[in-house]
Amino acid sequence: MSESESECAMQCKSIAFKLIKDLNDLVVYNKELKLR
Repeated sequence: MSESESECAMQCKSIAFKLIKDLNDLVVYNKELKLR
């Protein structure tokens, strides 16, 4: 794997990680809203 390819893979992982975290935050937020 070339230098730029591994760089791109790292960026994709961090973006995916951030998206998953945002989704989890939304799910938790929705659950808290329903509990009220």
